[in-house]
Amino acid sequence: MWTDIRQALRTLRRFRPYTIAAALTLAVGIGAATAVFSIIDATLLRSLPYRDPDRLVALRTDVAAAAGTAQVLPPSQIELVTWRASTRLEGVEAAELRTVALTGHGDPEVIDTSAITSGLLPLLGAAPAIGRLFTDAEERQNAAVVILSQALWQRRFNSDPNVLGQSIVLGGRAHTVIGVMPRDFQFVFDASTAWTPLNPVIDPARQANRLMSAVARLRPDATLSQAQAELAALSAPLATQFPVGHSQATPIVEGLRDSLFGSRAPALRMLGLAALALLLLACANVANLTLNHLLVRQGELAMRSLLGAGIGRILRMLMVQTGVLAAAGGAIGIGIAAAVLPSLLNLYNSGGAVAVTLGLDWRVLSICAATIGGTTLVCTLLPAVRIHRAAARGDGLRLAATRVSAGRAERRVRATLVCAQIALAIALLCTSGALVKSLTAVLSVAPGFTANRVLTMQMMLPPALYPDVPARAQFVERMLDRVREVPGVVAAGTTQSTFLPNQGMLTFMFVENVTLENADRAAIRHITPGYFDALRVPIVEGRAIDVRDRIGTQPVCMVSASFAKLYFPNGSAVGKRVRRARNTVVWMTIVGVAADVMDVGLVTPPLPMLYVPYLQDNTATARISLVARTQGDPARLAVVVRQAIWDVDRNQPISRIAPLDAVLLEGASAERFRALLVGLFAAAGVLLAIVGIYAMTAASVTAQTWESSLRIALGARPWRIGLGVIRDASIQVLAGSALGLAAFWSLQRLISGLLFQTSAMNGTVIVASVAGMTLLALSAAALQARRLTSVSPVLGLRGPDAVNT
Repeated sequence: MWTDIRQALRTLRRFRPYTIAAALTLAVGIGAATAVFSIIDATLLRSLPYRDPDRLVALRTDVAAAAGTAQVLPPSQIELVTWRASTRLEGVEAAELRTVALTGHGDPEVIDTSAITSGLLPLLGAAPAIGRLFTDAEERQNAAVVILSQALWQRRFNSDPNVLGQSIVLGGRAHTVIGVMPRDFQFVFDASTAWTPLNPVIDPARQANRLMSAVARLRPDATLSQAQAELAALSAPLATQFPVGHSQATPIVEGLRDSLFGSRAPALRMLGLAALALLLLACANVANLTLNHLLVRQGELAMRSLLGAGIGRILRMLMVQTGVLAAAGGAIGIGIAAAVLPSLLNLYNSGGAVAVTLGLDWRVLSICAATIGGTTLVCTLLPAVRIHRAAARGDGLRLAATRVSAGRAERRVRATLVCAQIALAIALLCTSGALVKSLTAVLSVAPGFTANRVLTMQMMLPPALYPDVPARAQFVERMLDRVREVPGVVAAGTTQSTFLPNQGMLTFMFVENVTLENADRAAIRHITPGYFDALRVPIVEGRAIDVRDRIGTQPVCMVSASFAKLYFPNGSAVGKRVRRARNTVVWMTIVGVAADVMDVGLVTPPLPMLYVPYLQDNTATARISLVARTQGDPARLAVVVRQAIWDVDRNQPISRIAPLDAVLLEGASAERFRALLVGLFAAAGVLLAIVGIYAMTAASVTAQTWESSLRIALGARPWRIGLGVIRDASIQVLAGSALGLAAFWSLQRLISGLLFQTSAMNGTVIVASVAGMTLLALSAAALQARRLTSVSPVLGLRGPDAVNT
């Protein structure tokens, strides 16, 4: 075997162009497939890193609104406590994501924490690396204790092994560290870096709040449908006892994996098919290159057969050579995948609520090994068998003495491979074009505000330091006054929104004389004066919220244009009244109507919006997003604006400092991920297809050189000979295009579900893809046709062996 390997290395060094082309082709195919299959494996195939993960289920609620819309939301605390009586489920536990200010042990910062029930981590089978978990007593008391993630422990405590018992300030309240989770622990719902106790008591004042994520374990003798039916029966009395938010609510029990990653499955299936297509295209290209390479070497191989080498010996030699080449290409491809995976994963994770961690494990590597082995077998079997049969017929001496053209079988195989390459390239081009048009449509959406030259940053006001509405209102007003003094700031305001998908706040409310029996659902934003000026949102009717709207004055609000159209289709909304579905009966008078804005993602249709003055009413647990319009580049003022905020409160943590247009671009990360990846696949596919048709045409031209020179010597016109080469290439392009369009058409349903305001069967995209591929392929063939028509007629008169001298 070592002898064969050394001989293979010598041969590959001798044929460097073939070696480099084949190795790089395989590297592209295997690298792309490895990267995508790694993500698919981590998301859809690999078991969740918890105890008995197949029986873990997520609990949610389908809540219908009076306006006719429905939305799947997290359960309320009332539902969670009620569901704990289930006999089909065990360990009904919950977590509530909380963004809090972290102070002490370093600079202030905003971190994501989760308040969790004491049984959640044991339900998942998780144990701390240091310390202990929460007790039931700590859950009931909402005790000020905390468990840290490994990353937070390293960053804030420098991996201090004596961290237990130390204090850390979260949201202005000191918490005692009781544990540190292991490095490989991945929280089930989000990327929290610390965990505190959660006591899910039935609180009528919070009956409409749906902030928790719930998980349970299905009992061995129960099914999902049985558990869902039982929860529906348990929840039925809630519609009467707690009508707000429960009168039209239906429990949903879903497998935990489906709940976490189900929305990503269609995109991953499409990307998996694209990666598989590119891998097959690379293998077809290598097979074509290898057939041409072995055609050049057929004299050498025939001589080996004449000297006594059997079919097994020749086949082993060729398989070792091709295997060495495939292994080299595979190693380069895996290296490429390892290099690009971190960046690819960051873009992928920015589009989902649950982060994915991955590595190149045995599943992915086994796919690469199978690909390498299959490529090796396909590329060597046919030429070896042909040479053996020629030797058995007594034609070995002729093969050894001169170069002859490929046999009919090889020509048919090579033509088939080229057609397949063109078909795969066409399918990838059409898919990529549709995704790019979809991304263009997303980025072209008018969000209802002007995002350029707007600086955003987020803050959290610790409840312990800012315990009530007046304290928070006073800080925000002082902060805005200071920010507006910064040179270059034109206008500034705040909102309790993040401008990212699925991160908007909802509320249940009553509209006077319209929705009095059942509370309806609307989006809600607490805003300050200057918010609409900073974003340049048009005021359709009435006035904007201003400094008059503060504590002690008449409660007012604004609504969006879609809100006004939905509830007041036949008259003005100004002067009408709205009440939030809370214990306190406070009617707010509508003073203005603003144009619709899309502040929770460019692909999410705007919900009816209720705007409440922050200086009059605000929420303690919500983030505050500053929006400041600047005269020039907002990034240049980031440091100055941050310092202005710290002039008011030096301990105020500030996060997510970025221009607003960059935030909107981040919100389209899912569309960018798909378009970028498939676009790269399509570009690589086109390149490989061009190389394939060029290689096949080159081999055909080499085989026809003596014949063409003889025909020219006898008076044939050179352009007719070249036309024959282009005709053969045109047939392959036509057949490949037809197959590629058929494959794309069969996948249009899968692709259509991933598009935004774009049809998969877009005529412009299809025509451009086919025309571009045809032009490139025929250009490659034309280069070889020109070489064939420029041969000297003297070669034809000197005989076929003259071509090889």
